[in-house]
Amino acid sequence: DFESKYSFHPLDDFPPPDEYRHLTKIYPSKATRVMRGAPPLPPVG
Repeated sequence: DFESKYSFHPLDDFPPPDEYRHLTKIYPSKATRVMRGAPPLPPVG
């Protein structure tokens, strides 16, 4: 059994978490893709 192999801290050992605030996450890779605009059209043979 996993719990019996390892010793875990009781929840009382940990400090309470910070108050939850909903933040809008910003992903740089997605932001640059949106700002660039549409890709150029492929050349017509």
